Amino acid sequence: TVNTVAADRGPGTRPGSGEAPLDIQTAPGLAPRATIDVYEGVNGSDADIAAVYAAIANADVDQVVSTSWGSCEAQTDPALRSAEATVFAQMAAQGQTVFAASGDTGSERCAATGGTALPVDDHASEPRLTARARESLQSLTTPPGDTAWNNRPGTPPRSCSTGRRGRGGGALCPAG
Repeated sequence: TVNTVAADRGPGTRPGSGEAPLDIQTAPGLAPRATIDVYEGVNGSDADIAAVYAAIANADVDQVVSTSWGSCEAQTDPALRSAEATVFAQMAAQGQTVFAASGDTGSERCAATGGTALPVDDHASEPRLTARARESLQSLTTPPGDTAWNNRPGTPPRSCSTGRRGRGGGALCPAG
C-alpha cells in the first residue's frame, strides 16, 4: 500500500516524478507487506525541507524513513542543519530509523559544485542517521544483489560492476 501524505507546507512535486518512484518501486520487492507513506512537500527553500522532516517526525507512524535529499555539507545553511538536527533527534528518541543518501558522487559532490573539500552530503553527515550509498538492485536474492553507483562529476553514470574505478555513491569501488 502506498499512501501520499501532504507535509505542512502543502503538496509538492507529483509522486510520479524524480527519484521518489525509484525508491518506492524497490521497497515492495524487499518488504512486500510494508505500507509506504510518501511525504510530499514543496522543494523550494530550507524551511520547506525542514517542514517535510517535521511532518514525518510529528506524525510518528513510520518506523523506517528513507530520504534522497541532500546537498554539499559545507554549503548547507547552518540554520537548516540545526533545524534538521532537532527533528532528527526527535525521530531517534521516538525509535524512528532514518536512512539518508550519501549522494551519487559521494565525497566529490563539493568538488562538483566548486568546493575543494571531500565531505559527505548533509543529511548523510547527521550523526543520528544512517548514510547509504545509492545502488542498483541486480537481483532479489537473499541477501539482495546490488551495485553501488559510481557517478564521478563530468562523466556518464557508471557502476562498480563495469570494472572502472572511482569514487561515487559514498564508497570506493574495489580494484579489479
